[in-house]
Amino acid sequence: MDKRSTQPRNCILRSLRTEEYKRLLAFSKPVTLSTGDVLFEAGDRITDFYFLHSGMASLLSTTEEGATIEVGMVGYEGFVGADLVLKTNRMPYRSMMQIPGEATKIKARPLLDEFDKNLDLRNLVLQYLHLVLTQVSQSAVCNRFHTLEERLCRWLLISREIIDSDEIPLTQELLSQMLGVARTGVTMTAGILQQSGLIRYRRGRITILDREALADASCECYRIVKQEFDRFIKC
Repeated sequence: MDKRSTQPRNCILRSLRTEEYKRLLAFSKPVTLSTGDVLFEAGDRITDFYFLHSGMASLLSTTEEGATIEVGMVGYEGFVGADLVLKTNRMPYRSMMQIPGEATKIKARPLLDEFDKNLDLRNLVLQYLHLVLTQVSQSAVCNRFHTLEERLCRWLLISREIIDSDEIPLTQELLSQMLGVARTGVTMTAGILQQSGLIRYRRGRITILDREALADASCECYRIVKQEFDRFIKC
């Protein structure tokens, strides 16, 4: 397959042939995204896709009272706005950057046209949607049945896969939003993991010190999501 000499890091854009990618360039622009940037609010019309090359976005379910909990993560493997591929033009979740990074913002209509006529791209995007649905469904199980310690371990490990770094820049406030718990709960649980030598937790930054032990302390949700993540990355 004829690929560009300089490939983007995003897995899906990297799969495109040179001529396919060039067709999209006229409808795209590079963007730098900061922590806390909201890409979509729940209910927003999806007019653009955000293909991440670095950093990480959260898909957040929000109650009427304003409480939030994370149901999925998006990194260099995929894109934000995938629901439009399923023929709905409204975003079901709030999507917010939790780790800053770079992305390519592409107008939705040209990419949907490419999706309709390009079987390879369509198959890859559908496989990515399977990964997203696995995250959402497994998050529901995890948030209901597993302890905060197990959930925090899962979150740290999946984040590590997405950003490919043991250094995770994140405040207690954002982490509490992701897990849907009070900051005091996050502080206490992170302190337990730190005392056990699994992580180092300093203001605004978590460092994973022992990935294997962290995986042992996590629930099966991490292994299920990681299996699907690895399978998709190899596509």
